Amino acid sequence: MIRWIFLDVGNVLMNDDPVMAFIYRQLHQAMQGRGIDLTYAELLAERERTIHERGPGHWYFLGERYLGLDGLHSLMHLCATRIRADYMAYHNVLPGMVEALEDLATEFSLGLLANQLRESVEALTHCGLRRHFRVLAISELIDLKKPDPAIFEWALAQSGCHAHEAVMVGDRIDNDILPARRAGMWTVWFHARPEDKGKVPAEGPDRLHFESQRRASIGTIGPSGPEEAPDGEATSAASLVSEIRRLRDLSRAAGPAGASTAPAADRNA
Repeated sequence: MIRWIFLDVGNVLMNDDPVMAFIYRQLHQAMQGRGIDLTYAELLAERERTIHERGPGHWYFLGERYLGLDGLHSLMHLCATRIRADYMAYHNVLPGMVEALEDLATEFSLGLLANQLRESVEALTHCGLRRHFRVLAISELIDLKKPDPAIFEWALAQSGCHAHEAVMVGDRIDNDILPARRAGMWTVWFHARPEDKGKVPAEGPDRLHFESQRRASIGTIGPSGPEEAPDGEATSAASLVSEIRRLRDLSRAAGPAGASTAPAADRNA
């Protein structure tokens, strides 16, 4: 039966669309500094085409195209430095998530499993959410990163539970759902709409990026086939709690969708 819930941070606990808006503003400024004649709206249109054609890594691809690899790395360093200095200036807790974690923590053990800066932990402490999590599989803290199976193995080992006793909640099929399925965990694909994440810019470049997010987003890229299908889906904090409880009831008599691909040692546990 399910005992542990592992949650991603970006676009599950925290809205990180403002992070991407910031990165794209900085990319456009760097392009202007190099005399590249492209409006911000045109850059965002390229963003959307790149997502449709290539999927994840759109900003990295466009950064290298327009700035070169060295310029891209400089941009990444600049953005990371500013986000580290004031993490919550670029994030907000998703609506209802405070209450959802309070509910879940009374019934399950909770952990974080995320590709995040170490400053994310301090931010969660500031928001009063850190106290709920017993395992912190934060990439920058443990030098492991999704979708590497090792970070899922590390989290499970730290929790002391078997894969079939744990749920992974994430917003990406490639980074969260597929590797968690392969590890033998239960999975919930969390994909809230941009307008439901608690921050809707009124105007300016951030509004343009928000509208671009509504037209194309990595979080809306669903499973490409049955092997990538999650055990459940949620689009809000309240529906996440309901879905996890449904899976717990299901787990009393059945295993997760990915159980057949899990290591034999865990399947027989």
